Amino acid sequence: MTTFRYPTVIWRDHAGLFTAAMLEDHWLNQQSTDTIAAVGPNTTDALNQLVSLVTYLGKEQDWLPETKVRSTSR
Repeated sequence: MTTFRYPTVIWRDHAGLFTAAMLEDHWLNQQSTDTIAAVGPNTTDALNQLVSLVTYLGKEQDWLPETKVRSTSR
């Protein structure tokens, strides 16, 4: 099974919300030059939004292999 890594950074903004943004997402987001990011009230919600998007894109872009996201943290 092929493994793709999605390096992600998370930060808290001045309003207290958390933003999670994918680094090096240019191959996944070929339709746009915008960075793939999500905002939520906590880190878990922000990351879950990114997981949902990656799963969706894996289904919509037929050139990608089947996508199964496994969360890891360091």
